[in-house]
Amino acid sequence: MAGLIVIDTSVFVIDLRYKRDKEFPVNRAFLDRAAQSRSAATTIFNLLEVCGILSFNLNERQLRELLHYFPQHYQVEVLPHASLESSLPAFTTGELFNMILKKVSLS
Repeated sequence: MAGLIVIDTSVFVIDLRYKRDKEFPVNRAFLDRAAQSRSAATTIFNLLEVCGILSFNLNERQLRELLHYFPQHYQVEVLPHASLESSLPAFTTGELFNMILKKVSLS
């Protein structure tokens, strides 16, 4: 039985934003292999971090599409389930995403 592959934010950011990075080909091959395995995941925190990083380059529609289609695009499960109603310790996922849309830096 294959184990779960949990992918960190930087891997997705390199793929989405830094296509000329020297590590891009290896990074892309890893993502392709992870998608093919059907046992890859990331966390809602990673997904929101990707959205936050890209919020300075994408418009609101593009960010909403990224949030919505990310799991299908990368063939990853988002843990816990990616929903704007999900609750995090201080905010709901939707509240955090709305801050990201306003390009608020949460550091």
